[in-house]
Amino acid sequence: MYLLALDKAEVKPILPEGVIGFAVSPDGKYVAASGASDPTDKIYDLSGGPPRPITGLKEREIVAAWGDPPLPLYVGARDGVVVNLFRLDPVTGQRRFWRRLMPSDPAGVRLVADIKIAAEAEAYGYSYYRFLSQLYVAEGFR
Repeated sequence: MYLLALDKAEVKPILPEGVIGFAVSPDGKYVAASGASDPTDKIYDLSGGPPRPITGLKEREIVAAWGDPPLPLYVGARDGVVVNLFRLDPVTGQRRFWRRLMPSDPAGVRLVADIKIAAEAEAYGYSYYRFLSQLYVAEGFR
């Protein structure tokens, strides 16, 4: 992840090499990120300093979005074609169930992905990948 200073046309890295950011806080000061060498999601302060662990984040959970002001985090884990989302305070680890995402017709759905939540949680959206096929039965061939 890089920061582009438009007035100077300067680009500088804001995360260590190999670390990928995926959720920037609404105030632009923090990013939830992880890397290949340490796949545990952490909070990086973009002004510097060591990353902070996300207290209460469970195995297989991902950070989907930030709340406003930047707490809580919205975190979720896939359970088949369902994603259960929780509001998580990354400092105390307190969590509260928020929404269950599931297409109204789950037939053929393989993955719920691309979860987007507005900062004040007044709107949300997601996409899903569906794979449907047809089976034909042929009879009477010799």
